[in-house]
Amino acid sequence: MSELLNVLLIEDSEDDALLVIRKLKQAKFTLNWQRVQTETDLTHSLKTSKWDVIIADYQLPGFDAPTALKVVQQLKIDTPFIVISGTIGEAAAVEMMRTGAQDYLMKDNLTRLPEAIKRELRDVQVRKERLQANIRLKQHLTAFEAAIDGIAILQSGTFIYSNHSYLQLFGFDYADELAGKSWRCLYSPEMVQRFESEVFPQLGIELAWQGEAIATRKNGSTFVQEISLTLAEDGVMVAVCRDISKRKQDEVHLKQLNAELLRSNQELGQFAYVASHDLQEPLRKILSFTELLASRYQGQLDEQADRYIGYITDGATRMQGLISDLLSYSRVGQVDLKVQETNLESILEQVKTDLETIITNSNAIISNDDLPIVTADPTQLRQLLQNLLSNAIKYCQVDIPQVHVRASQADEVWTISVQDNGIGIDPQFSDRIFIIFQRLHHRDEYSGTGIGLAICKKIVERHGGQIWVDSQEGQGSTFSFTLPISCEIEARPLSINLRG
Repeated sequence: MSELLNVLLIEDSEDDALLVIRKLKQAKFTLNWQRVQTETDLTHSLKTSKWDVIIADYQLPGFDAPTALKVVQQLKIDTPFIVISGTIGEAAAVEMMRTGAQDYLMKDNLTRLPEAIKRELRDVQVRKERLQANIRLKQHLTAFEAAIDGIAILQSGTFIYSNHSYLQLFGFDYADELAGKSWRCLYSPEMVQRFESEVFPQLGIELAWQGEAIATRKNGSTFVQEISLTLAEDGVMVAVCRDISKRKQDEVHLKQLNAELLRSNQELGQFAYVASHDLQEPLRKILSFTELLASRYQGQLDEQADRYIGYITDGATRMQGLISDLLSYSRVGQVDLKVQETNLESILEQVKTDLETIITNSNAIISNDDLPIVTADPTQLRQLLQNLLSNAIKYCQVDIPQVHVRASQADEVWTISVQDNGIGIDPQFSDRIFIIFQRLHHRDEYSGTGIGLAICKKIVERHGGQIWVDSQEGQGSTFSFTLPISCEIEARPLSINLRG
């Protein structure tokens, strides 16, 4: 396919114009051309059409090539301008080239005109690409200057560019302070050794590296630097960095806080376990001697004394229940989770056997959908379901308590729900009921210490799940909890010294 060429001829002789066109067609150009003879026509044509090359006769009646070249330049059109003439002298030709013409030829020798045009078209393309590259470079530099991170460009290990953030990071005021200097001036000898022995060999293979380093500011102070290096062609390296000293300090502080919190939780858990365990013995003595006192002297003292003995017995019994439940709560977090594939339906059957007496006495109906095999600790899962089912039966005022257990799978978790037809819960208390020792009813209405749901919450969270309730007063409750489908828990028991 021949090359399309848009040619604007500034020529008063039609024969000379056709001579030029014939020469170009012989060179296999497909031409779109126009001939103008005046400055007005030239200006109009340049403004209304796009031309690949302008070929101008040096001298026209009332118009000439130097004037035409000025028009082109004033309009800032980057189009090759070639002069042809039959009489142009060497001095005039040199002056035309000096003022901006790309070439000149004699009319009686147009042999090299096609090649001259091809050459100039290539030069135009190069200029366009260079202009676009310069525009992109300016855009990149503008973006670099606006960046929060420090950005530097090095060639053969020396700085050729650094943005404002980079200069500010290292305590420099002007780019000239770093230009031409080696990167080694910003690092200690030990860090230089690390870069040269570890970082740069890896960078040479992978062309990119990211990590941390200790950098040195202009004033000699140091900071922890997060830095990424990218290797380009011709030994050019781009460095992007930021000061992470504050973040590193915060990480150290956070680790200290976490360690202190873990130690505090361990000590608190150990205290709760030991206290609840050790308090049982003196409490048993108080209860047994109070019962002995009541059995021997009940009715032998006055009515007030009998009432006091009753208070002591009731208080000791309740305290014994609280301590027993607190011990159960502490134990949940003291043993390793033995996570394994656990048949939830089999666990439910075991729970129903455990609760057989209260199920029979209350005429409760326990039903369930098909239940899955989940990844969990079977012992703690059994305790969890037992607490939820016993609560569902206990907090029910209808003749026949009905409890239904179902499970569903979504988003990599199992959701297990226990639905009842009990008294329901005011939604404003939906979070409070999971707090240890929190009760919504007086003990005269419903027995218990208010720790069962706290134990449920602790078990679920140890498995990486969540627990919640959906309920309205008088409309029953649905307790739901999640278990990750893949549950990989590493739980370590606290070291506890049991006494008594």
